[in-house]
Amino acid sequence: MKLPSLSLKWKIAIWYAALLVTALAMTSAILVWRFGGIIYAQARERADATMSQVIEVANPSGGPTILQDVAANTPPLQVLLNSDNLLYWATPETSIEIDTPLGYPMVKSTNLGSGRIPPSGASVEHPLVVHNAVVRGETALVEARFVHFGNTEAVVQVAQSLATVSRAIDEARRTVITVLVIAIAAVIILSIMLAAQAINPINELSRAMREIGFERLDRRLSWPRGDEIGRLAQSFDDLLARLEASFSRERQFISDASHELKTPLTSINANAQMLLRWADRHEQLRRESIETIAHESSSVGEMVEGMLTLARADRGDEIPKEPVSLIEEAREAVRYASPRAREKGLDLNFVQASDSAIVLADAHLIRQMIGNLVDNAIKFTDSGSVDVSVGSENGTGWIEVRDTGPGIDESELARIFERFYRADRSRSRSVPGTGLGLAIVRSIARVHGGSVGAERISKGKGSLFRVTIPLLALCVILFGGMLHGVARADDIPTSTSPIVNVAVSSGTLSVRVWNRPEVRLTPGGAGVHWKHYAPSEAGAQVPSEFVSWAVTVATPQGQAALGAETFSLPSLPPGPHDAVSITSTSSAVVTVPQNTAVIIARVGNGSMTVERFQGTFVGHVRRGAITLHHVTGTAYAQVVAGHIVSVDSNFERVRARTAIGGIFFEGCNVGEIEVTTARGPILFDDGTFTEGPAYFSTSSGSIAIGVASGSATINARSMTHDVALGLSRDTVIEHRADSVTARVNGGGPFVTAIANGAIGIYEGRLENHPAVLSRMPLPEMIPRALFIPRMPRPRGRGRPQARRPLRSRATLDGLPSLARAARGRARASSCRSAGR
Repeated sequence: MKLPSLSLKWKIAIWYAALLVTALAMTSAILVWRFGGIIYAQARERADATMSQVIEVANPSGGPTILQDVAANTPPLQVLLNSDNLLYWATPETSIEIDTPLGYPMVKSTNLGSGRIPPSGASVEHPLVVHNAVVRGETALVEARFVHFGNTEAVVQVAQSLATVSRAIDEARRTVITVLVIAIAAVIILSIMLAAQAINPINELSRAMREIGFERLDRRLSWPRGDEIGRLAQSFDDLLARLEASFSRERQFISDASHELKTPLTSINANAQMLLRWADRHEQLRRESIETIAHESSSVGEMVEGMLTLARADRGDEIPKEPVSLIEEAREAVRYASPRAREKGLDLNFVQASDSAIVLADAHLIRQMIGNLVDNAIKFTDSGSVDVSVGSENGTGWIEVRDTGPGIDESELARIFERFYRADRSRSRSVPGTGLGLAIVRSIARVHGGSVGAERISKGKGSLFRVTIPLLALCVILFGGMLHGVARADDIPTSTSPIVNVAVSSGTLSVRVWNRPEVRLTPGGAGVHWKHYAPSEAGAQVPSEFVSWAVTVATPQGQAALGAETFSLPSLPPGPHDAVSITSTSSAVVTVPQNTAVIIARVGNGSMTVERFQGTFVGHVRRGAITLHHVTGTAYAQVVAGHIVSVDSNFERVRARTAIGGIFFEGCNVGEIEVTTARGPILFDDGTFTEGPAYFSTSSGSIAIGVASGSATINARSMTHDVALGLSRDTVIEHRADSVTARVNGGGPFVTAIANGAIGIYEGRLENHPAVLSRMPLPEMIPRALFIPRMPRPRGRGRPQARRPLRSRATLDGLPSLARAARGRARASSCRSAGR
């Protein structure tokens, strides 16, 4: 029930009243029903008692009976056949009749008059019959029993009038309805009062909030209540405090920026005026003015660039992040700053305190943050040294910059990270800079979940700046090219179910499976590093979720974007699990044990191939391709620019997405699947849906779905309204204005397909449906060299059958015949053109 036009008070009152009225109505109905059941049971008990007494007379047990004083020494039948004797049981509500087995009356109580009790059908097979019948114009409960009077058979019927029962039930129903109406009226009134009582504090809070404008951010509600409304008011007060502080910072920033920009702009304007007047007559003045303008404009440019960097750092969600080595970025910053340090006669030293320190960050921002710290230390140090240290501990990476300058006053430590603040005002103009360097450092550290602090070492002995940033949750995933080693083939002993993490910066990565409890690494060149983690170290480092950050790629047709998303990984199988991390700057082949639990692989520029793996797979490629052959389990595959191909795989859950490039599944059995691409086609050929849901979407391309066996319900929507069908089995087709629904074999898992171009729905392989193929701009776009030849699938229902092993490499001759179909289609098109 949706009430969009009503206020919250009336919504609460209506819902509360509706619930109570429903509860009261149901309770009343149950009470009336139970009361009627009790009254009816009492009538049945009275009929049973009368019948028992009559049967006792008919078949005496040897003891005294109710008619013993009247019918002494008289046969039971003669006693009962006397209608006067039936008066012992007959009442205004109870009547008795004795019939022959054929239903003819033998005797009846006098209160029946000329009427009778209708025959009930009691017999030897059914000695007891209970039913309702009309007796004397009223509904009565009739109990009939088949009895023997010696050698004589008869049917005794006792009728108990239900008129009293009906009157009692009617009276109870009227009473309950009267009470219910009164209760409903009371509930409605109380609901309105309670709703008003509950909403009044909110209305008061709203009025107080409306009174606080932009110019009165210093006001606070100070709500005295301690309930939810009070907590809401306190949250609003906290929001006001943050807004006031933010506006204050912005006003201060504008003021400081105006002040800082005023001096260089004034200098530029003054020198420009001098050039206009004297440039033609004074060569030295012209040169000095141009140099001053160039210097001051450079300062303004640096200041604007710093403000843009601050704005970028403040928008942390829009920063693309990737694994970054703090050690490598710090080493690069030190190398870049070394010439400036030598000019001032300073020793610039770099100290690496740990083997690795990998964070999820923007490499450019991290490099700028470290460079600002080093540059700040060099500017304020006249002699001595500047030491840069990098390390990691307890899941946190840290960077320390120590100098031998004059140090920072204790009173200024809390303000040095403010924008445009300069600790030494006497040197603010003699020392170059914009006053934004440390503010940028703090913003970059915050946007990466870290912090920065400063302290004075001792008087005259310098300052220490320390930045801390959380390490990457999977610290075993190291981005290729950051660590260096020697190219070799290593056998790394592991458990039977390890966690393998591979990163290749450029080249090809091939992941294979064997039956040995070792991970084998065969690098293709120099720049390789690996590390083994024991179960006590590796278990806590496996995430429950894999986070994929937003990516935007520029194309001639415009930008293609992948939004940020989180993929939940399944729980690890029973352990123990150790871990192996591998990084390489060039191609590598990694062979893992059969029971490997998780594979997480990254390739910068190149391709990735995974064969015959069973478990959880996560793969990311910037530019290139991901190919999965005979992979079973859960998979997450992302290629920013390139293709994703899967052949003869069996997925319980799979997610595949690209920004630019096609996604192709051939002969796969899938449970839950989601496939999306911004620019490219999607082909799900000769596949099976076992559970669902399934979702296919492309923003600029076409989709082809081929169901090999089993059943499915496919809901397809083409933006061009071009849906081609190649279904000959038991199907039900529903056409609508903008979509088509096809129920294959009665309908099964629900499949959704949304495409900007054409959509093809068929059974089996696309190559077997020329009519569908002719309408799909798909075959020319398929990267055929990525496919491995497959054996024809036996036609039948159920799960995919076992297929032959994959060949070592794909050859053009062994490719599926879709390529031949595409060539045939091209020839046909050429013939048609020639005919015209």
